[in-house]
Amino acid sequence: MNLRKKLIILPELQRKIISPFVWMSLAVIALNVGFFGVFFNNVMAALNVISDQAVTVHFLNSLMVGLVLLLILNLVVLVSFTYFFFYLSNRIAGPVFRIEEHLDFLKETGQFKPIILRENDLLKSLADKINGVCQK
Repeated sequence: MNLRKKLIILPELQRKIISPFVWMSLAVIALNVGFFGVFFNNVMAALNVISDQAVTVHFLNSLMVGLVLLLILNLVVLVSFTYFFFYLSNRIAGPVFRIEEHLDFLKETGQFKPIILRENDLLKSLADKINGVCQK
């Protein structure tokens, strides 16, 4: 299988990179919902003063639509961030996997083959330095 097409190459490394960001996103969602709850309680207290039932029901319906939209937006952000951090971790895990593969080959055979990474991989400079050291 072509490892460049896989989203998860080194699960343990990628989990360490991604999990703080996922937890941070979940904390932001919890804070948003909490703030909305406080706001909702304050609005309910203010609506107790209003005697017109039609205004109260219309306002509560609008408020619930706002809550649903807020939750949907938070979930979209969470999914987007999670995908982005999987992509980012892949830009690290892919080169680490490739470097480990080449170093294992060097250890087993005593022969070095150059490590070739894409220009936009995050560890390209490390691979270039390893290539320079091992080719001497």
